[in-house]
Amino acid sequence: MTLTSAPAHAKSHVGRKASDFNAAFRDVPNNRSAIGIPWHLHKLSTELDFIAEGDPGVPGTFVTRSADVVGYVDASAAVGSKFPDETTDAGDTGDGDVLVFPASEAIGDYFLVGDADPILSTQYDYANGTAGVGGVGTWQYCVDGPNDVWADFTEQVDETADFLTGTADDLKFAGALDNAWTPQVLSEVTATLGEVAVPRYYKRLIVTTVYSTNPVLDQVHVHVLQEDAISAGVIAPMTGLIDFIQWMSATASGSANAIIIEILNYTRQTRGQFTIPITTPRGRVELGIKLYVERGDELTFRCIQEDGSTEITDVTLVPEISL
Repeated sequence: MTLTSAPAHAKSHVGRKASDFNAAFRDVPNNRSAIGIPWHLHKLSTELDFIAEGDPGVPGTFVTRSADVVGYVDASAAVGSKFPDETTDAGDTGDGDVLVFPASEAIGDYFLVGDADPILSTQYDYANGTAGVGGVGTWQYCVDGPNDVWADFTEQVDETADFLTGTADDLKFAGALDNAWTPQVLSEVTATLGEVAVPRYYKRLIVTTVYSTNPVLDQVHVHVLQEDAISAGVIAPMTGLIDFIQWMSATASGSANAIIIEILNYTRQTRGQFTIPITTPRGRVELGIKLYVERGDELTFRCIQEDGSTEITDVTLVPEISL
């Protein structure tokens, strides 16, 4: 998906950003005078799986494929040769051949995944590979490639545990599509691949404590937004601002973390966000990031933070669209 300007409302951001919602609704209190029309989304329990680790919640609205770039960066290597390319091994069917770090890694080395499309989540298979031992890392996204500026994911769901989880398949890491996460050029990738400068969305696991045994993976895949994969999206029934949402579930979450849901508007390339409080099976909340929609816009919902212990089930969502 190319993040170019979409035919958006005059008061909305263009590009993959939080909606700059209509000024008429800005800072309106809970008892606002605007008319909120409830939009009942019947039981998304089979589609909106809060244990799905960052997958889009509506089937058929995303693509799972090999990443454009996979490899690691050896910070101590000579300039121009810091990035050994593991992309081919990450995308083929071979096992135990995707190196995550240099043989003798150091603090500051990192495992890198990049793609031309916004990355909803990355999926790692290493049932036939090697689990790491003893190391610690931090997942980050690139905000300024030329100046080597990265930011930590603050909202995330993570099955990988820095690749310390015992050998397994389908382990995912997902983080919010933060506004600052934009396509960047990394000179070391450009040098290794011998390509012209290509901007990509990059995420990395940077070493903060050295591993005694390095992880080795089988395959790496990305879940990405693509315009040819949105046919099953939820269709907005009217034009307005989604600023409140009601939810009902058969069970409550545990008490470890609140559940954070991101609403993605494919048509406008914008996003909204709301938080379901812990241990509460039903209620109504104001969106932390409100979302402008127009009738016919294609949307999906996904979890970007989960409780981590007891998940809610049989979910019904009722967004309120203010007119």
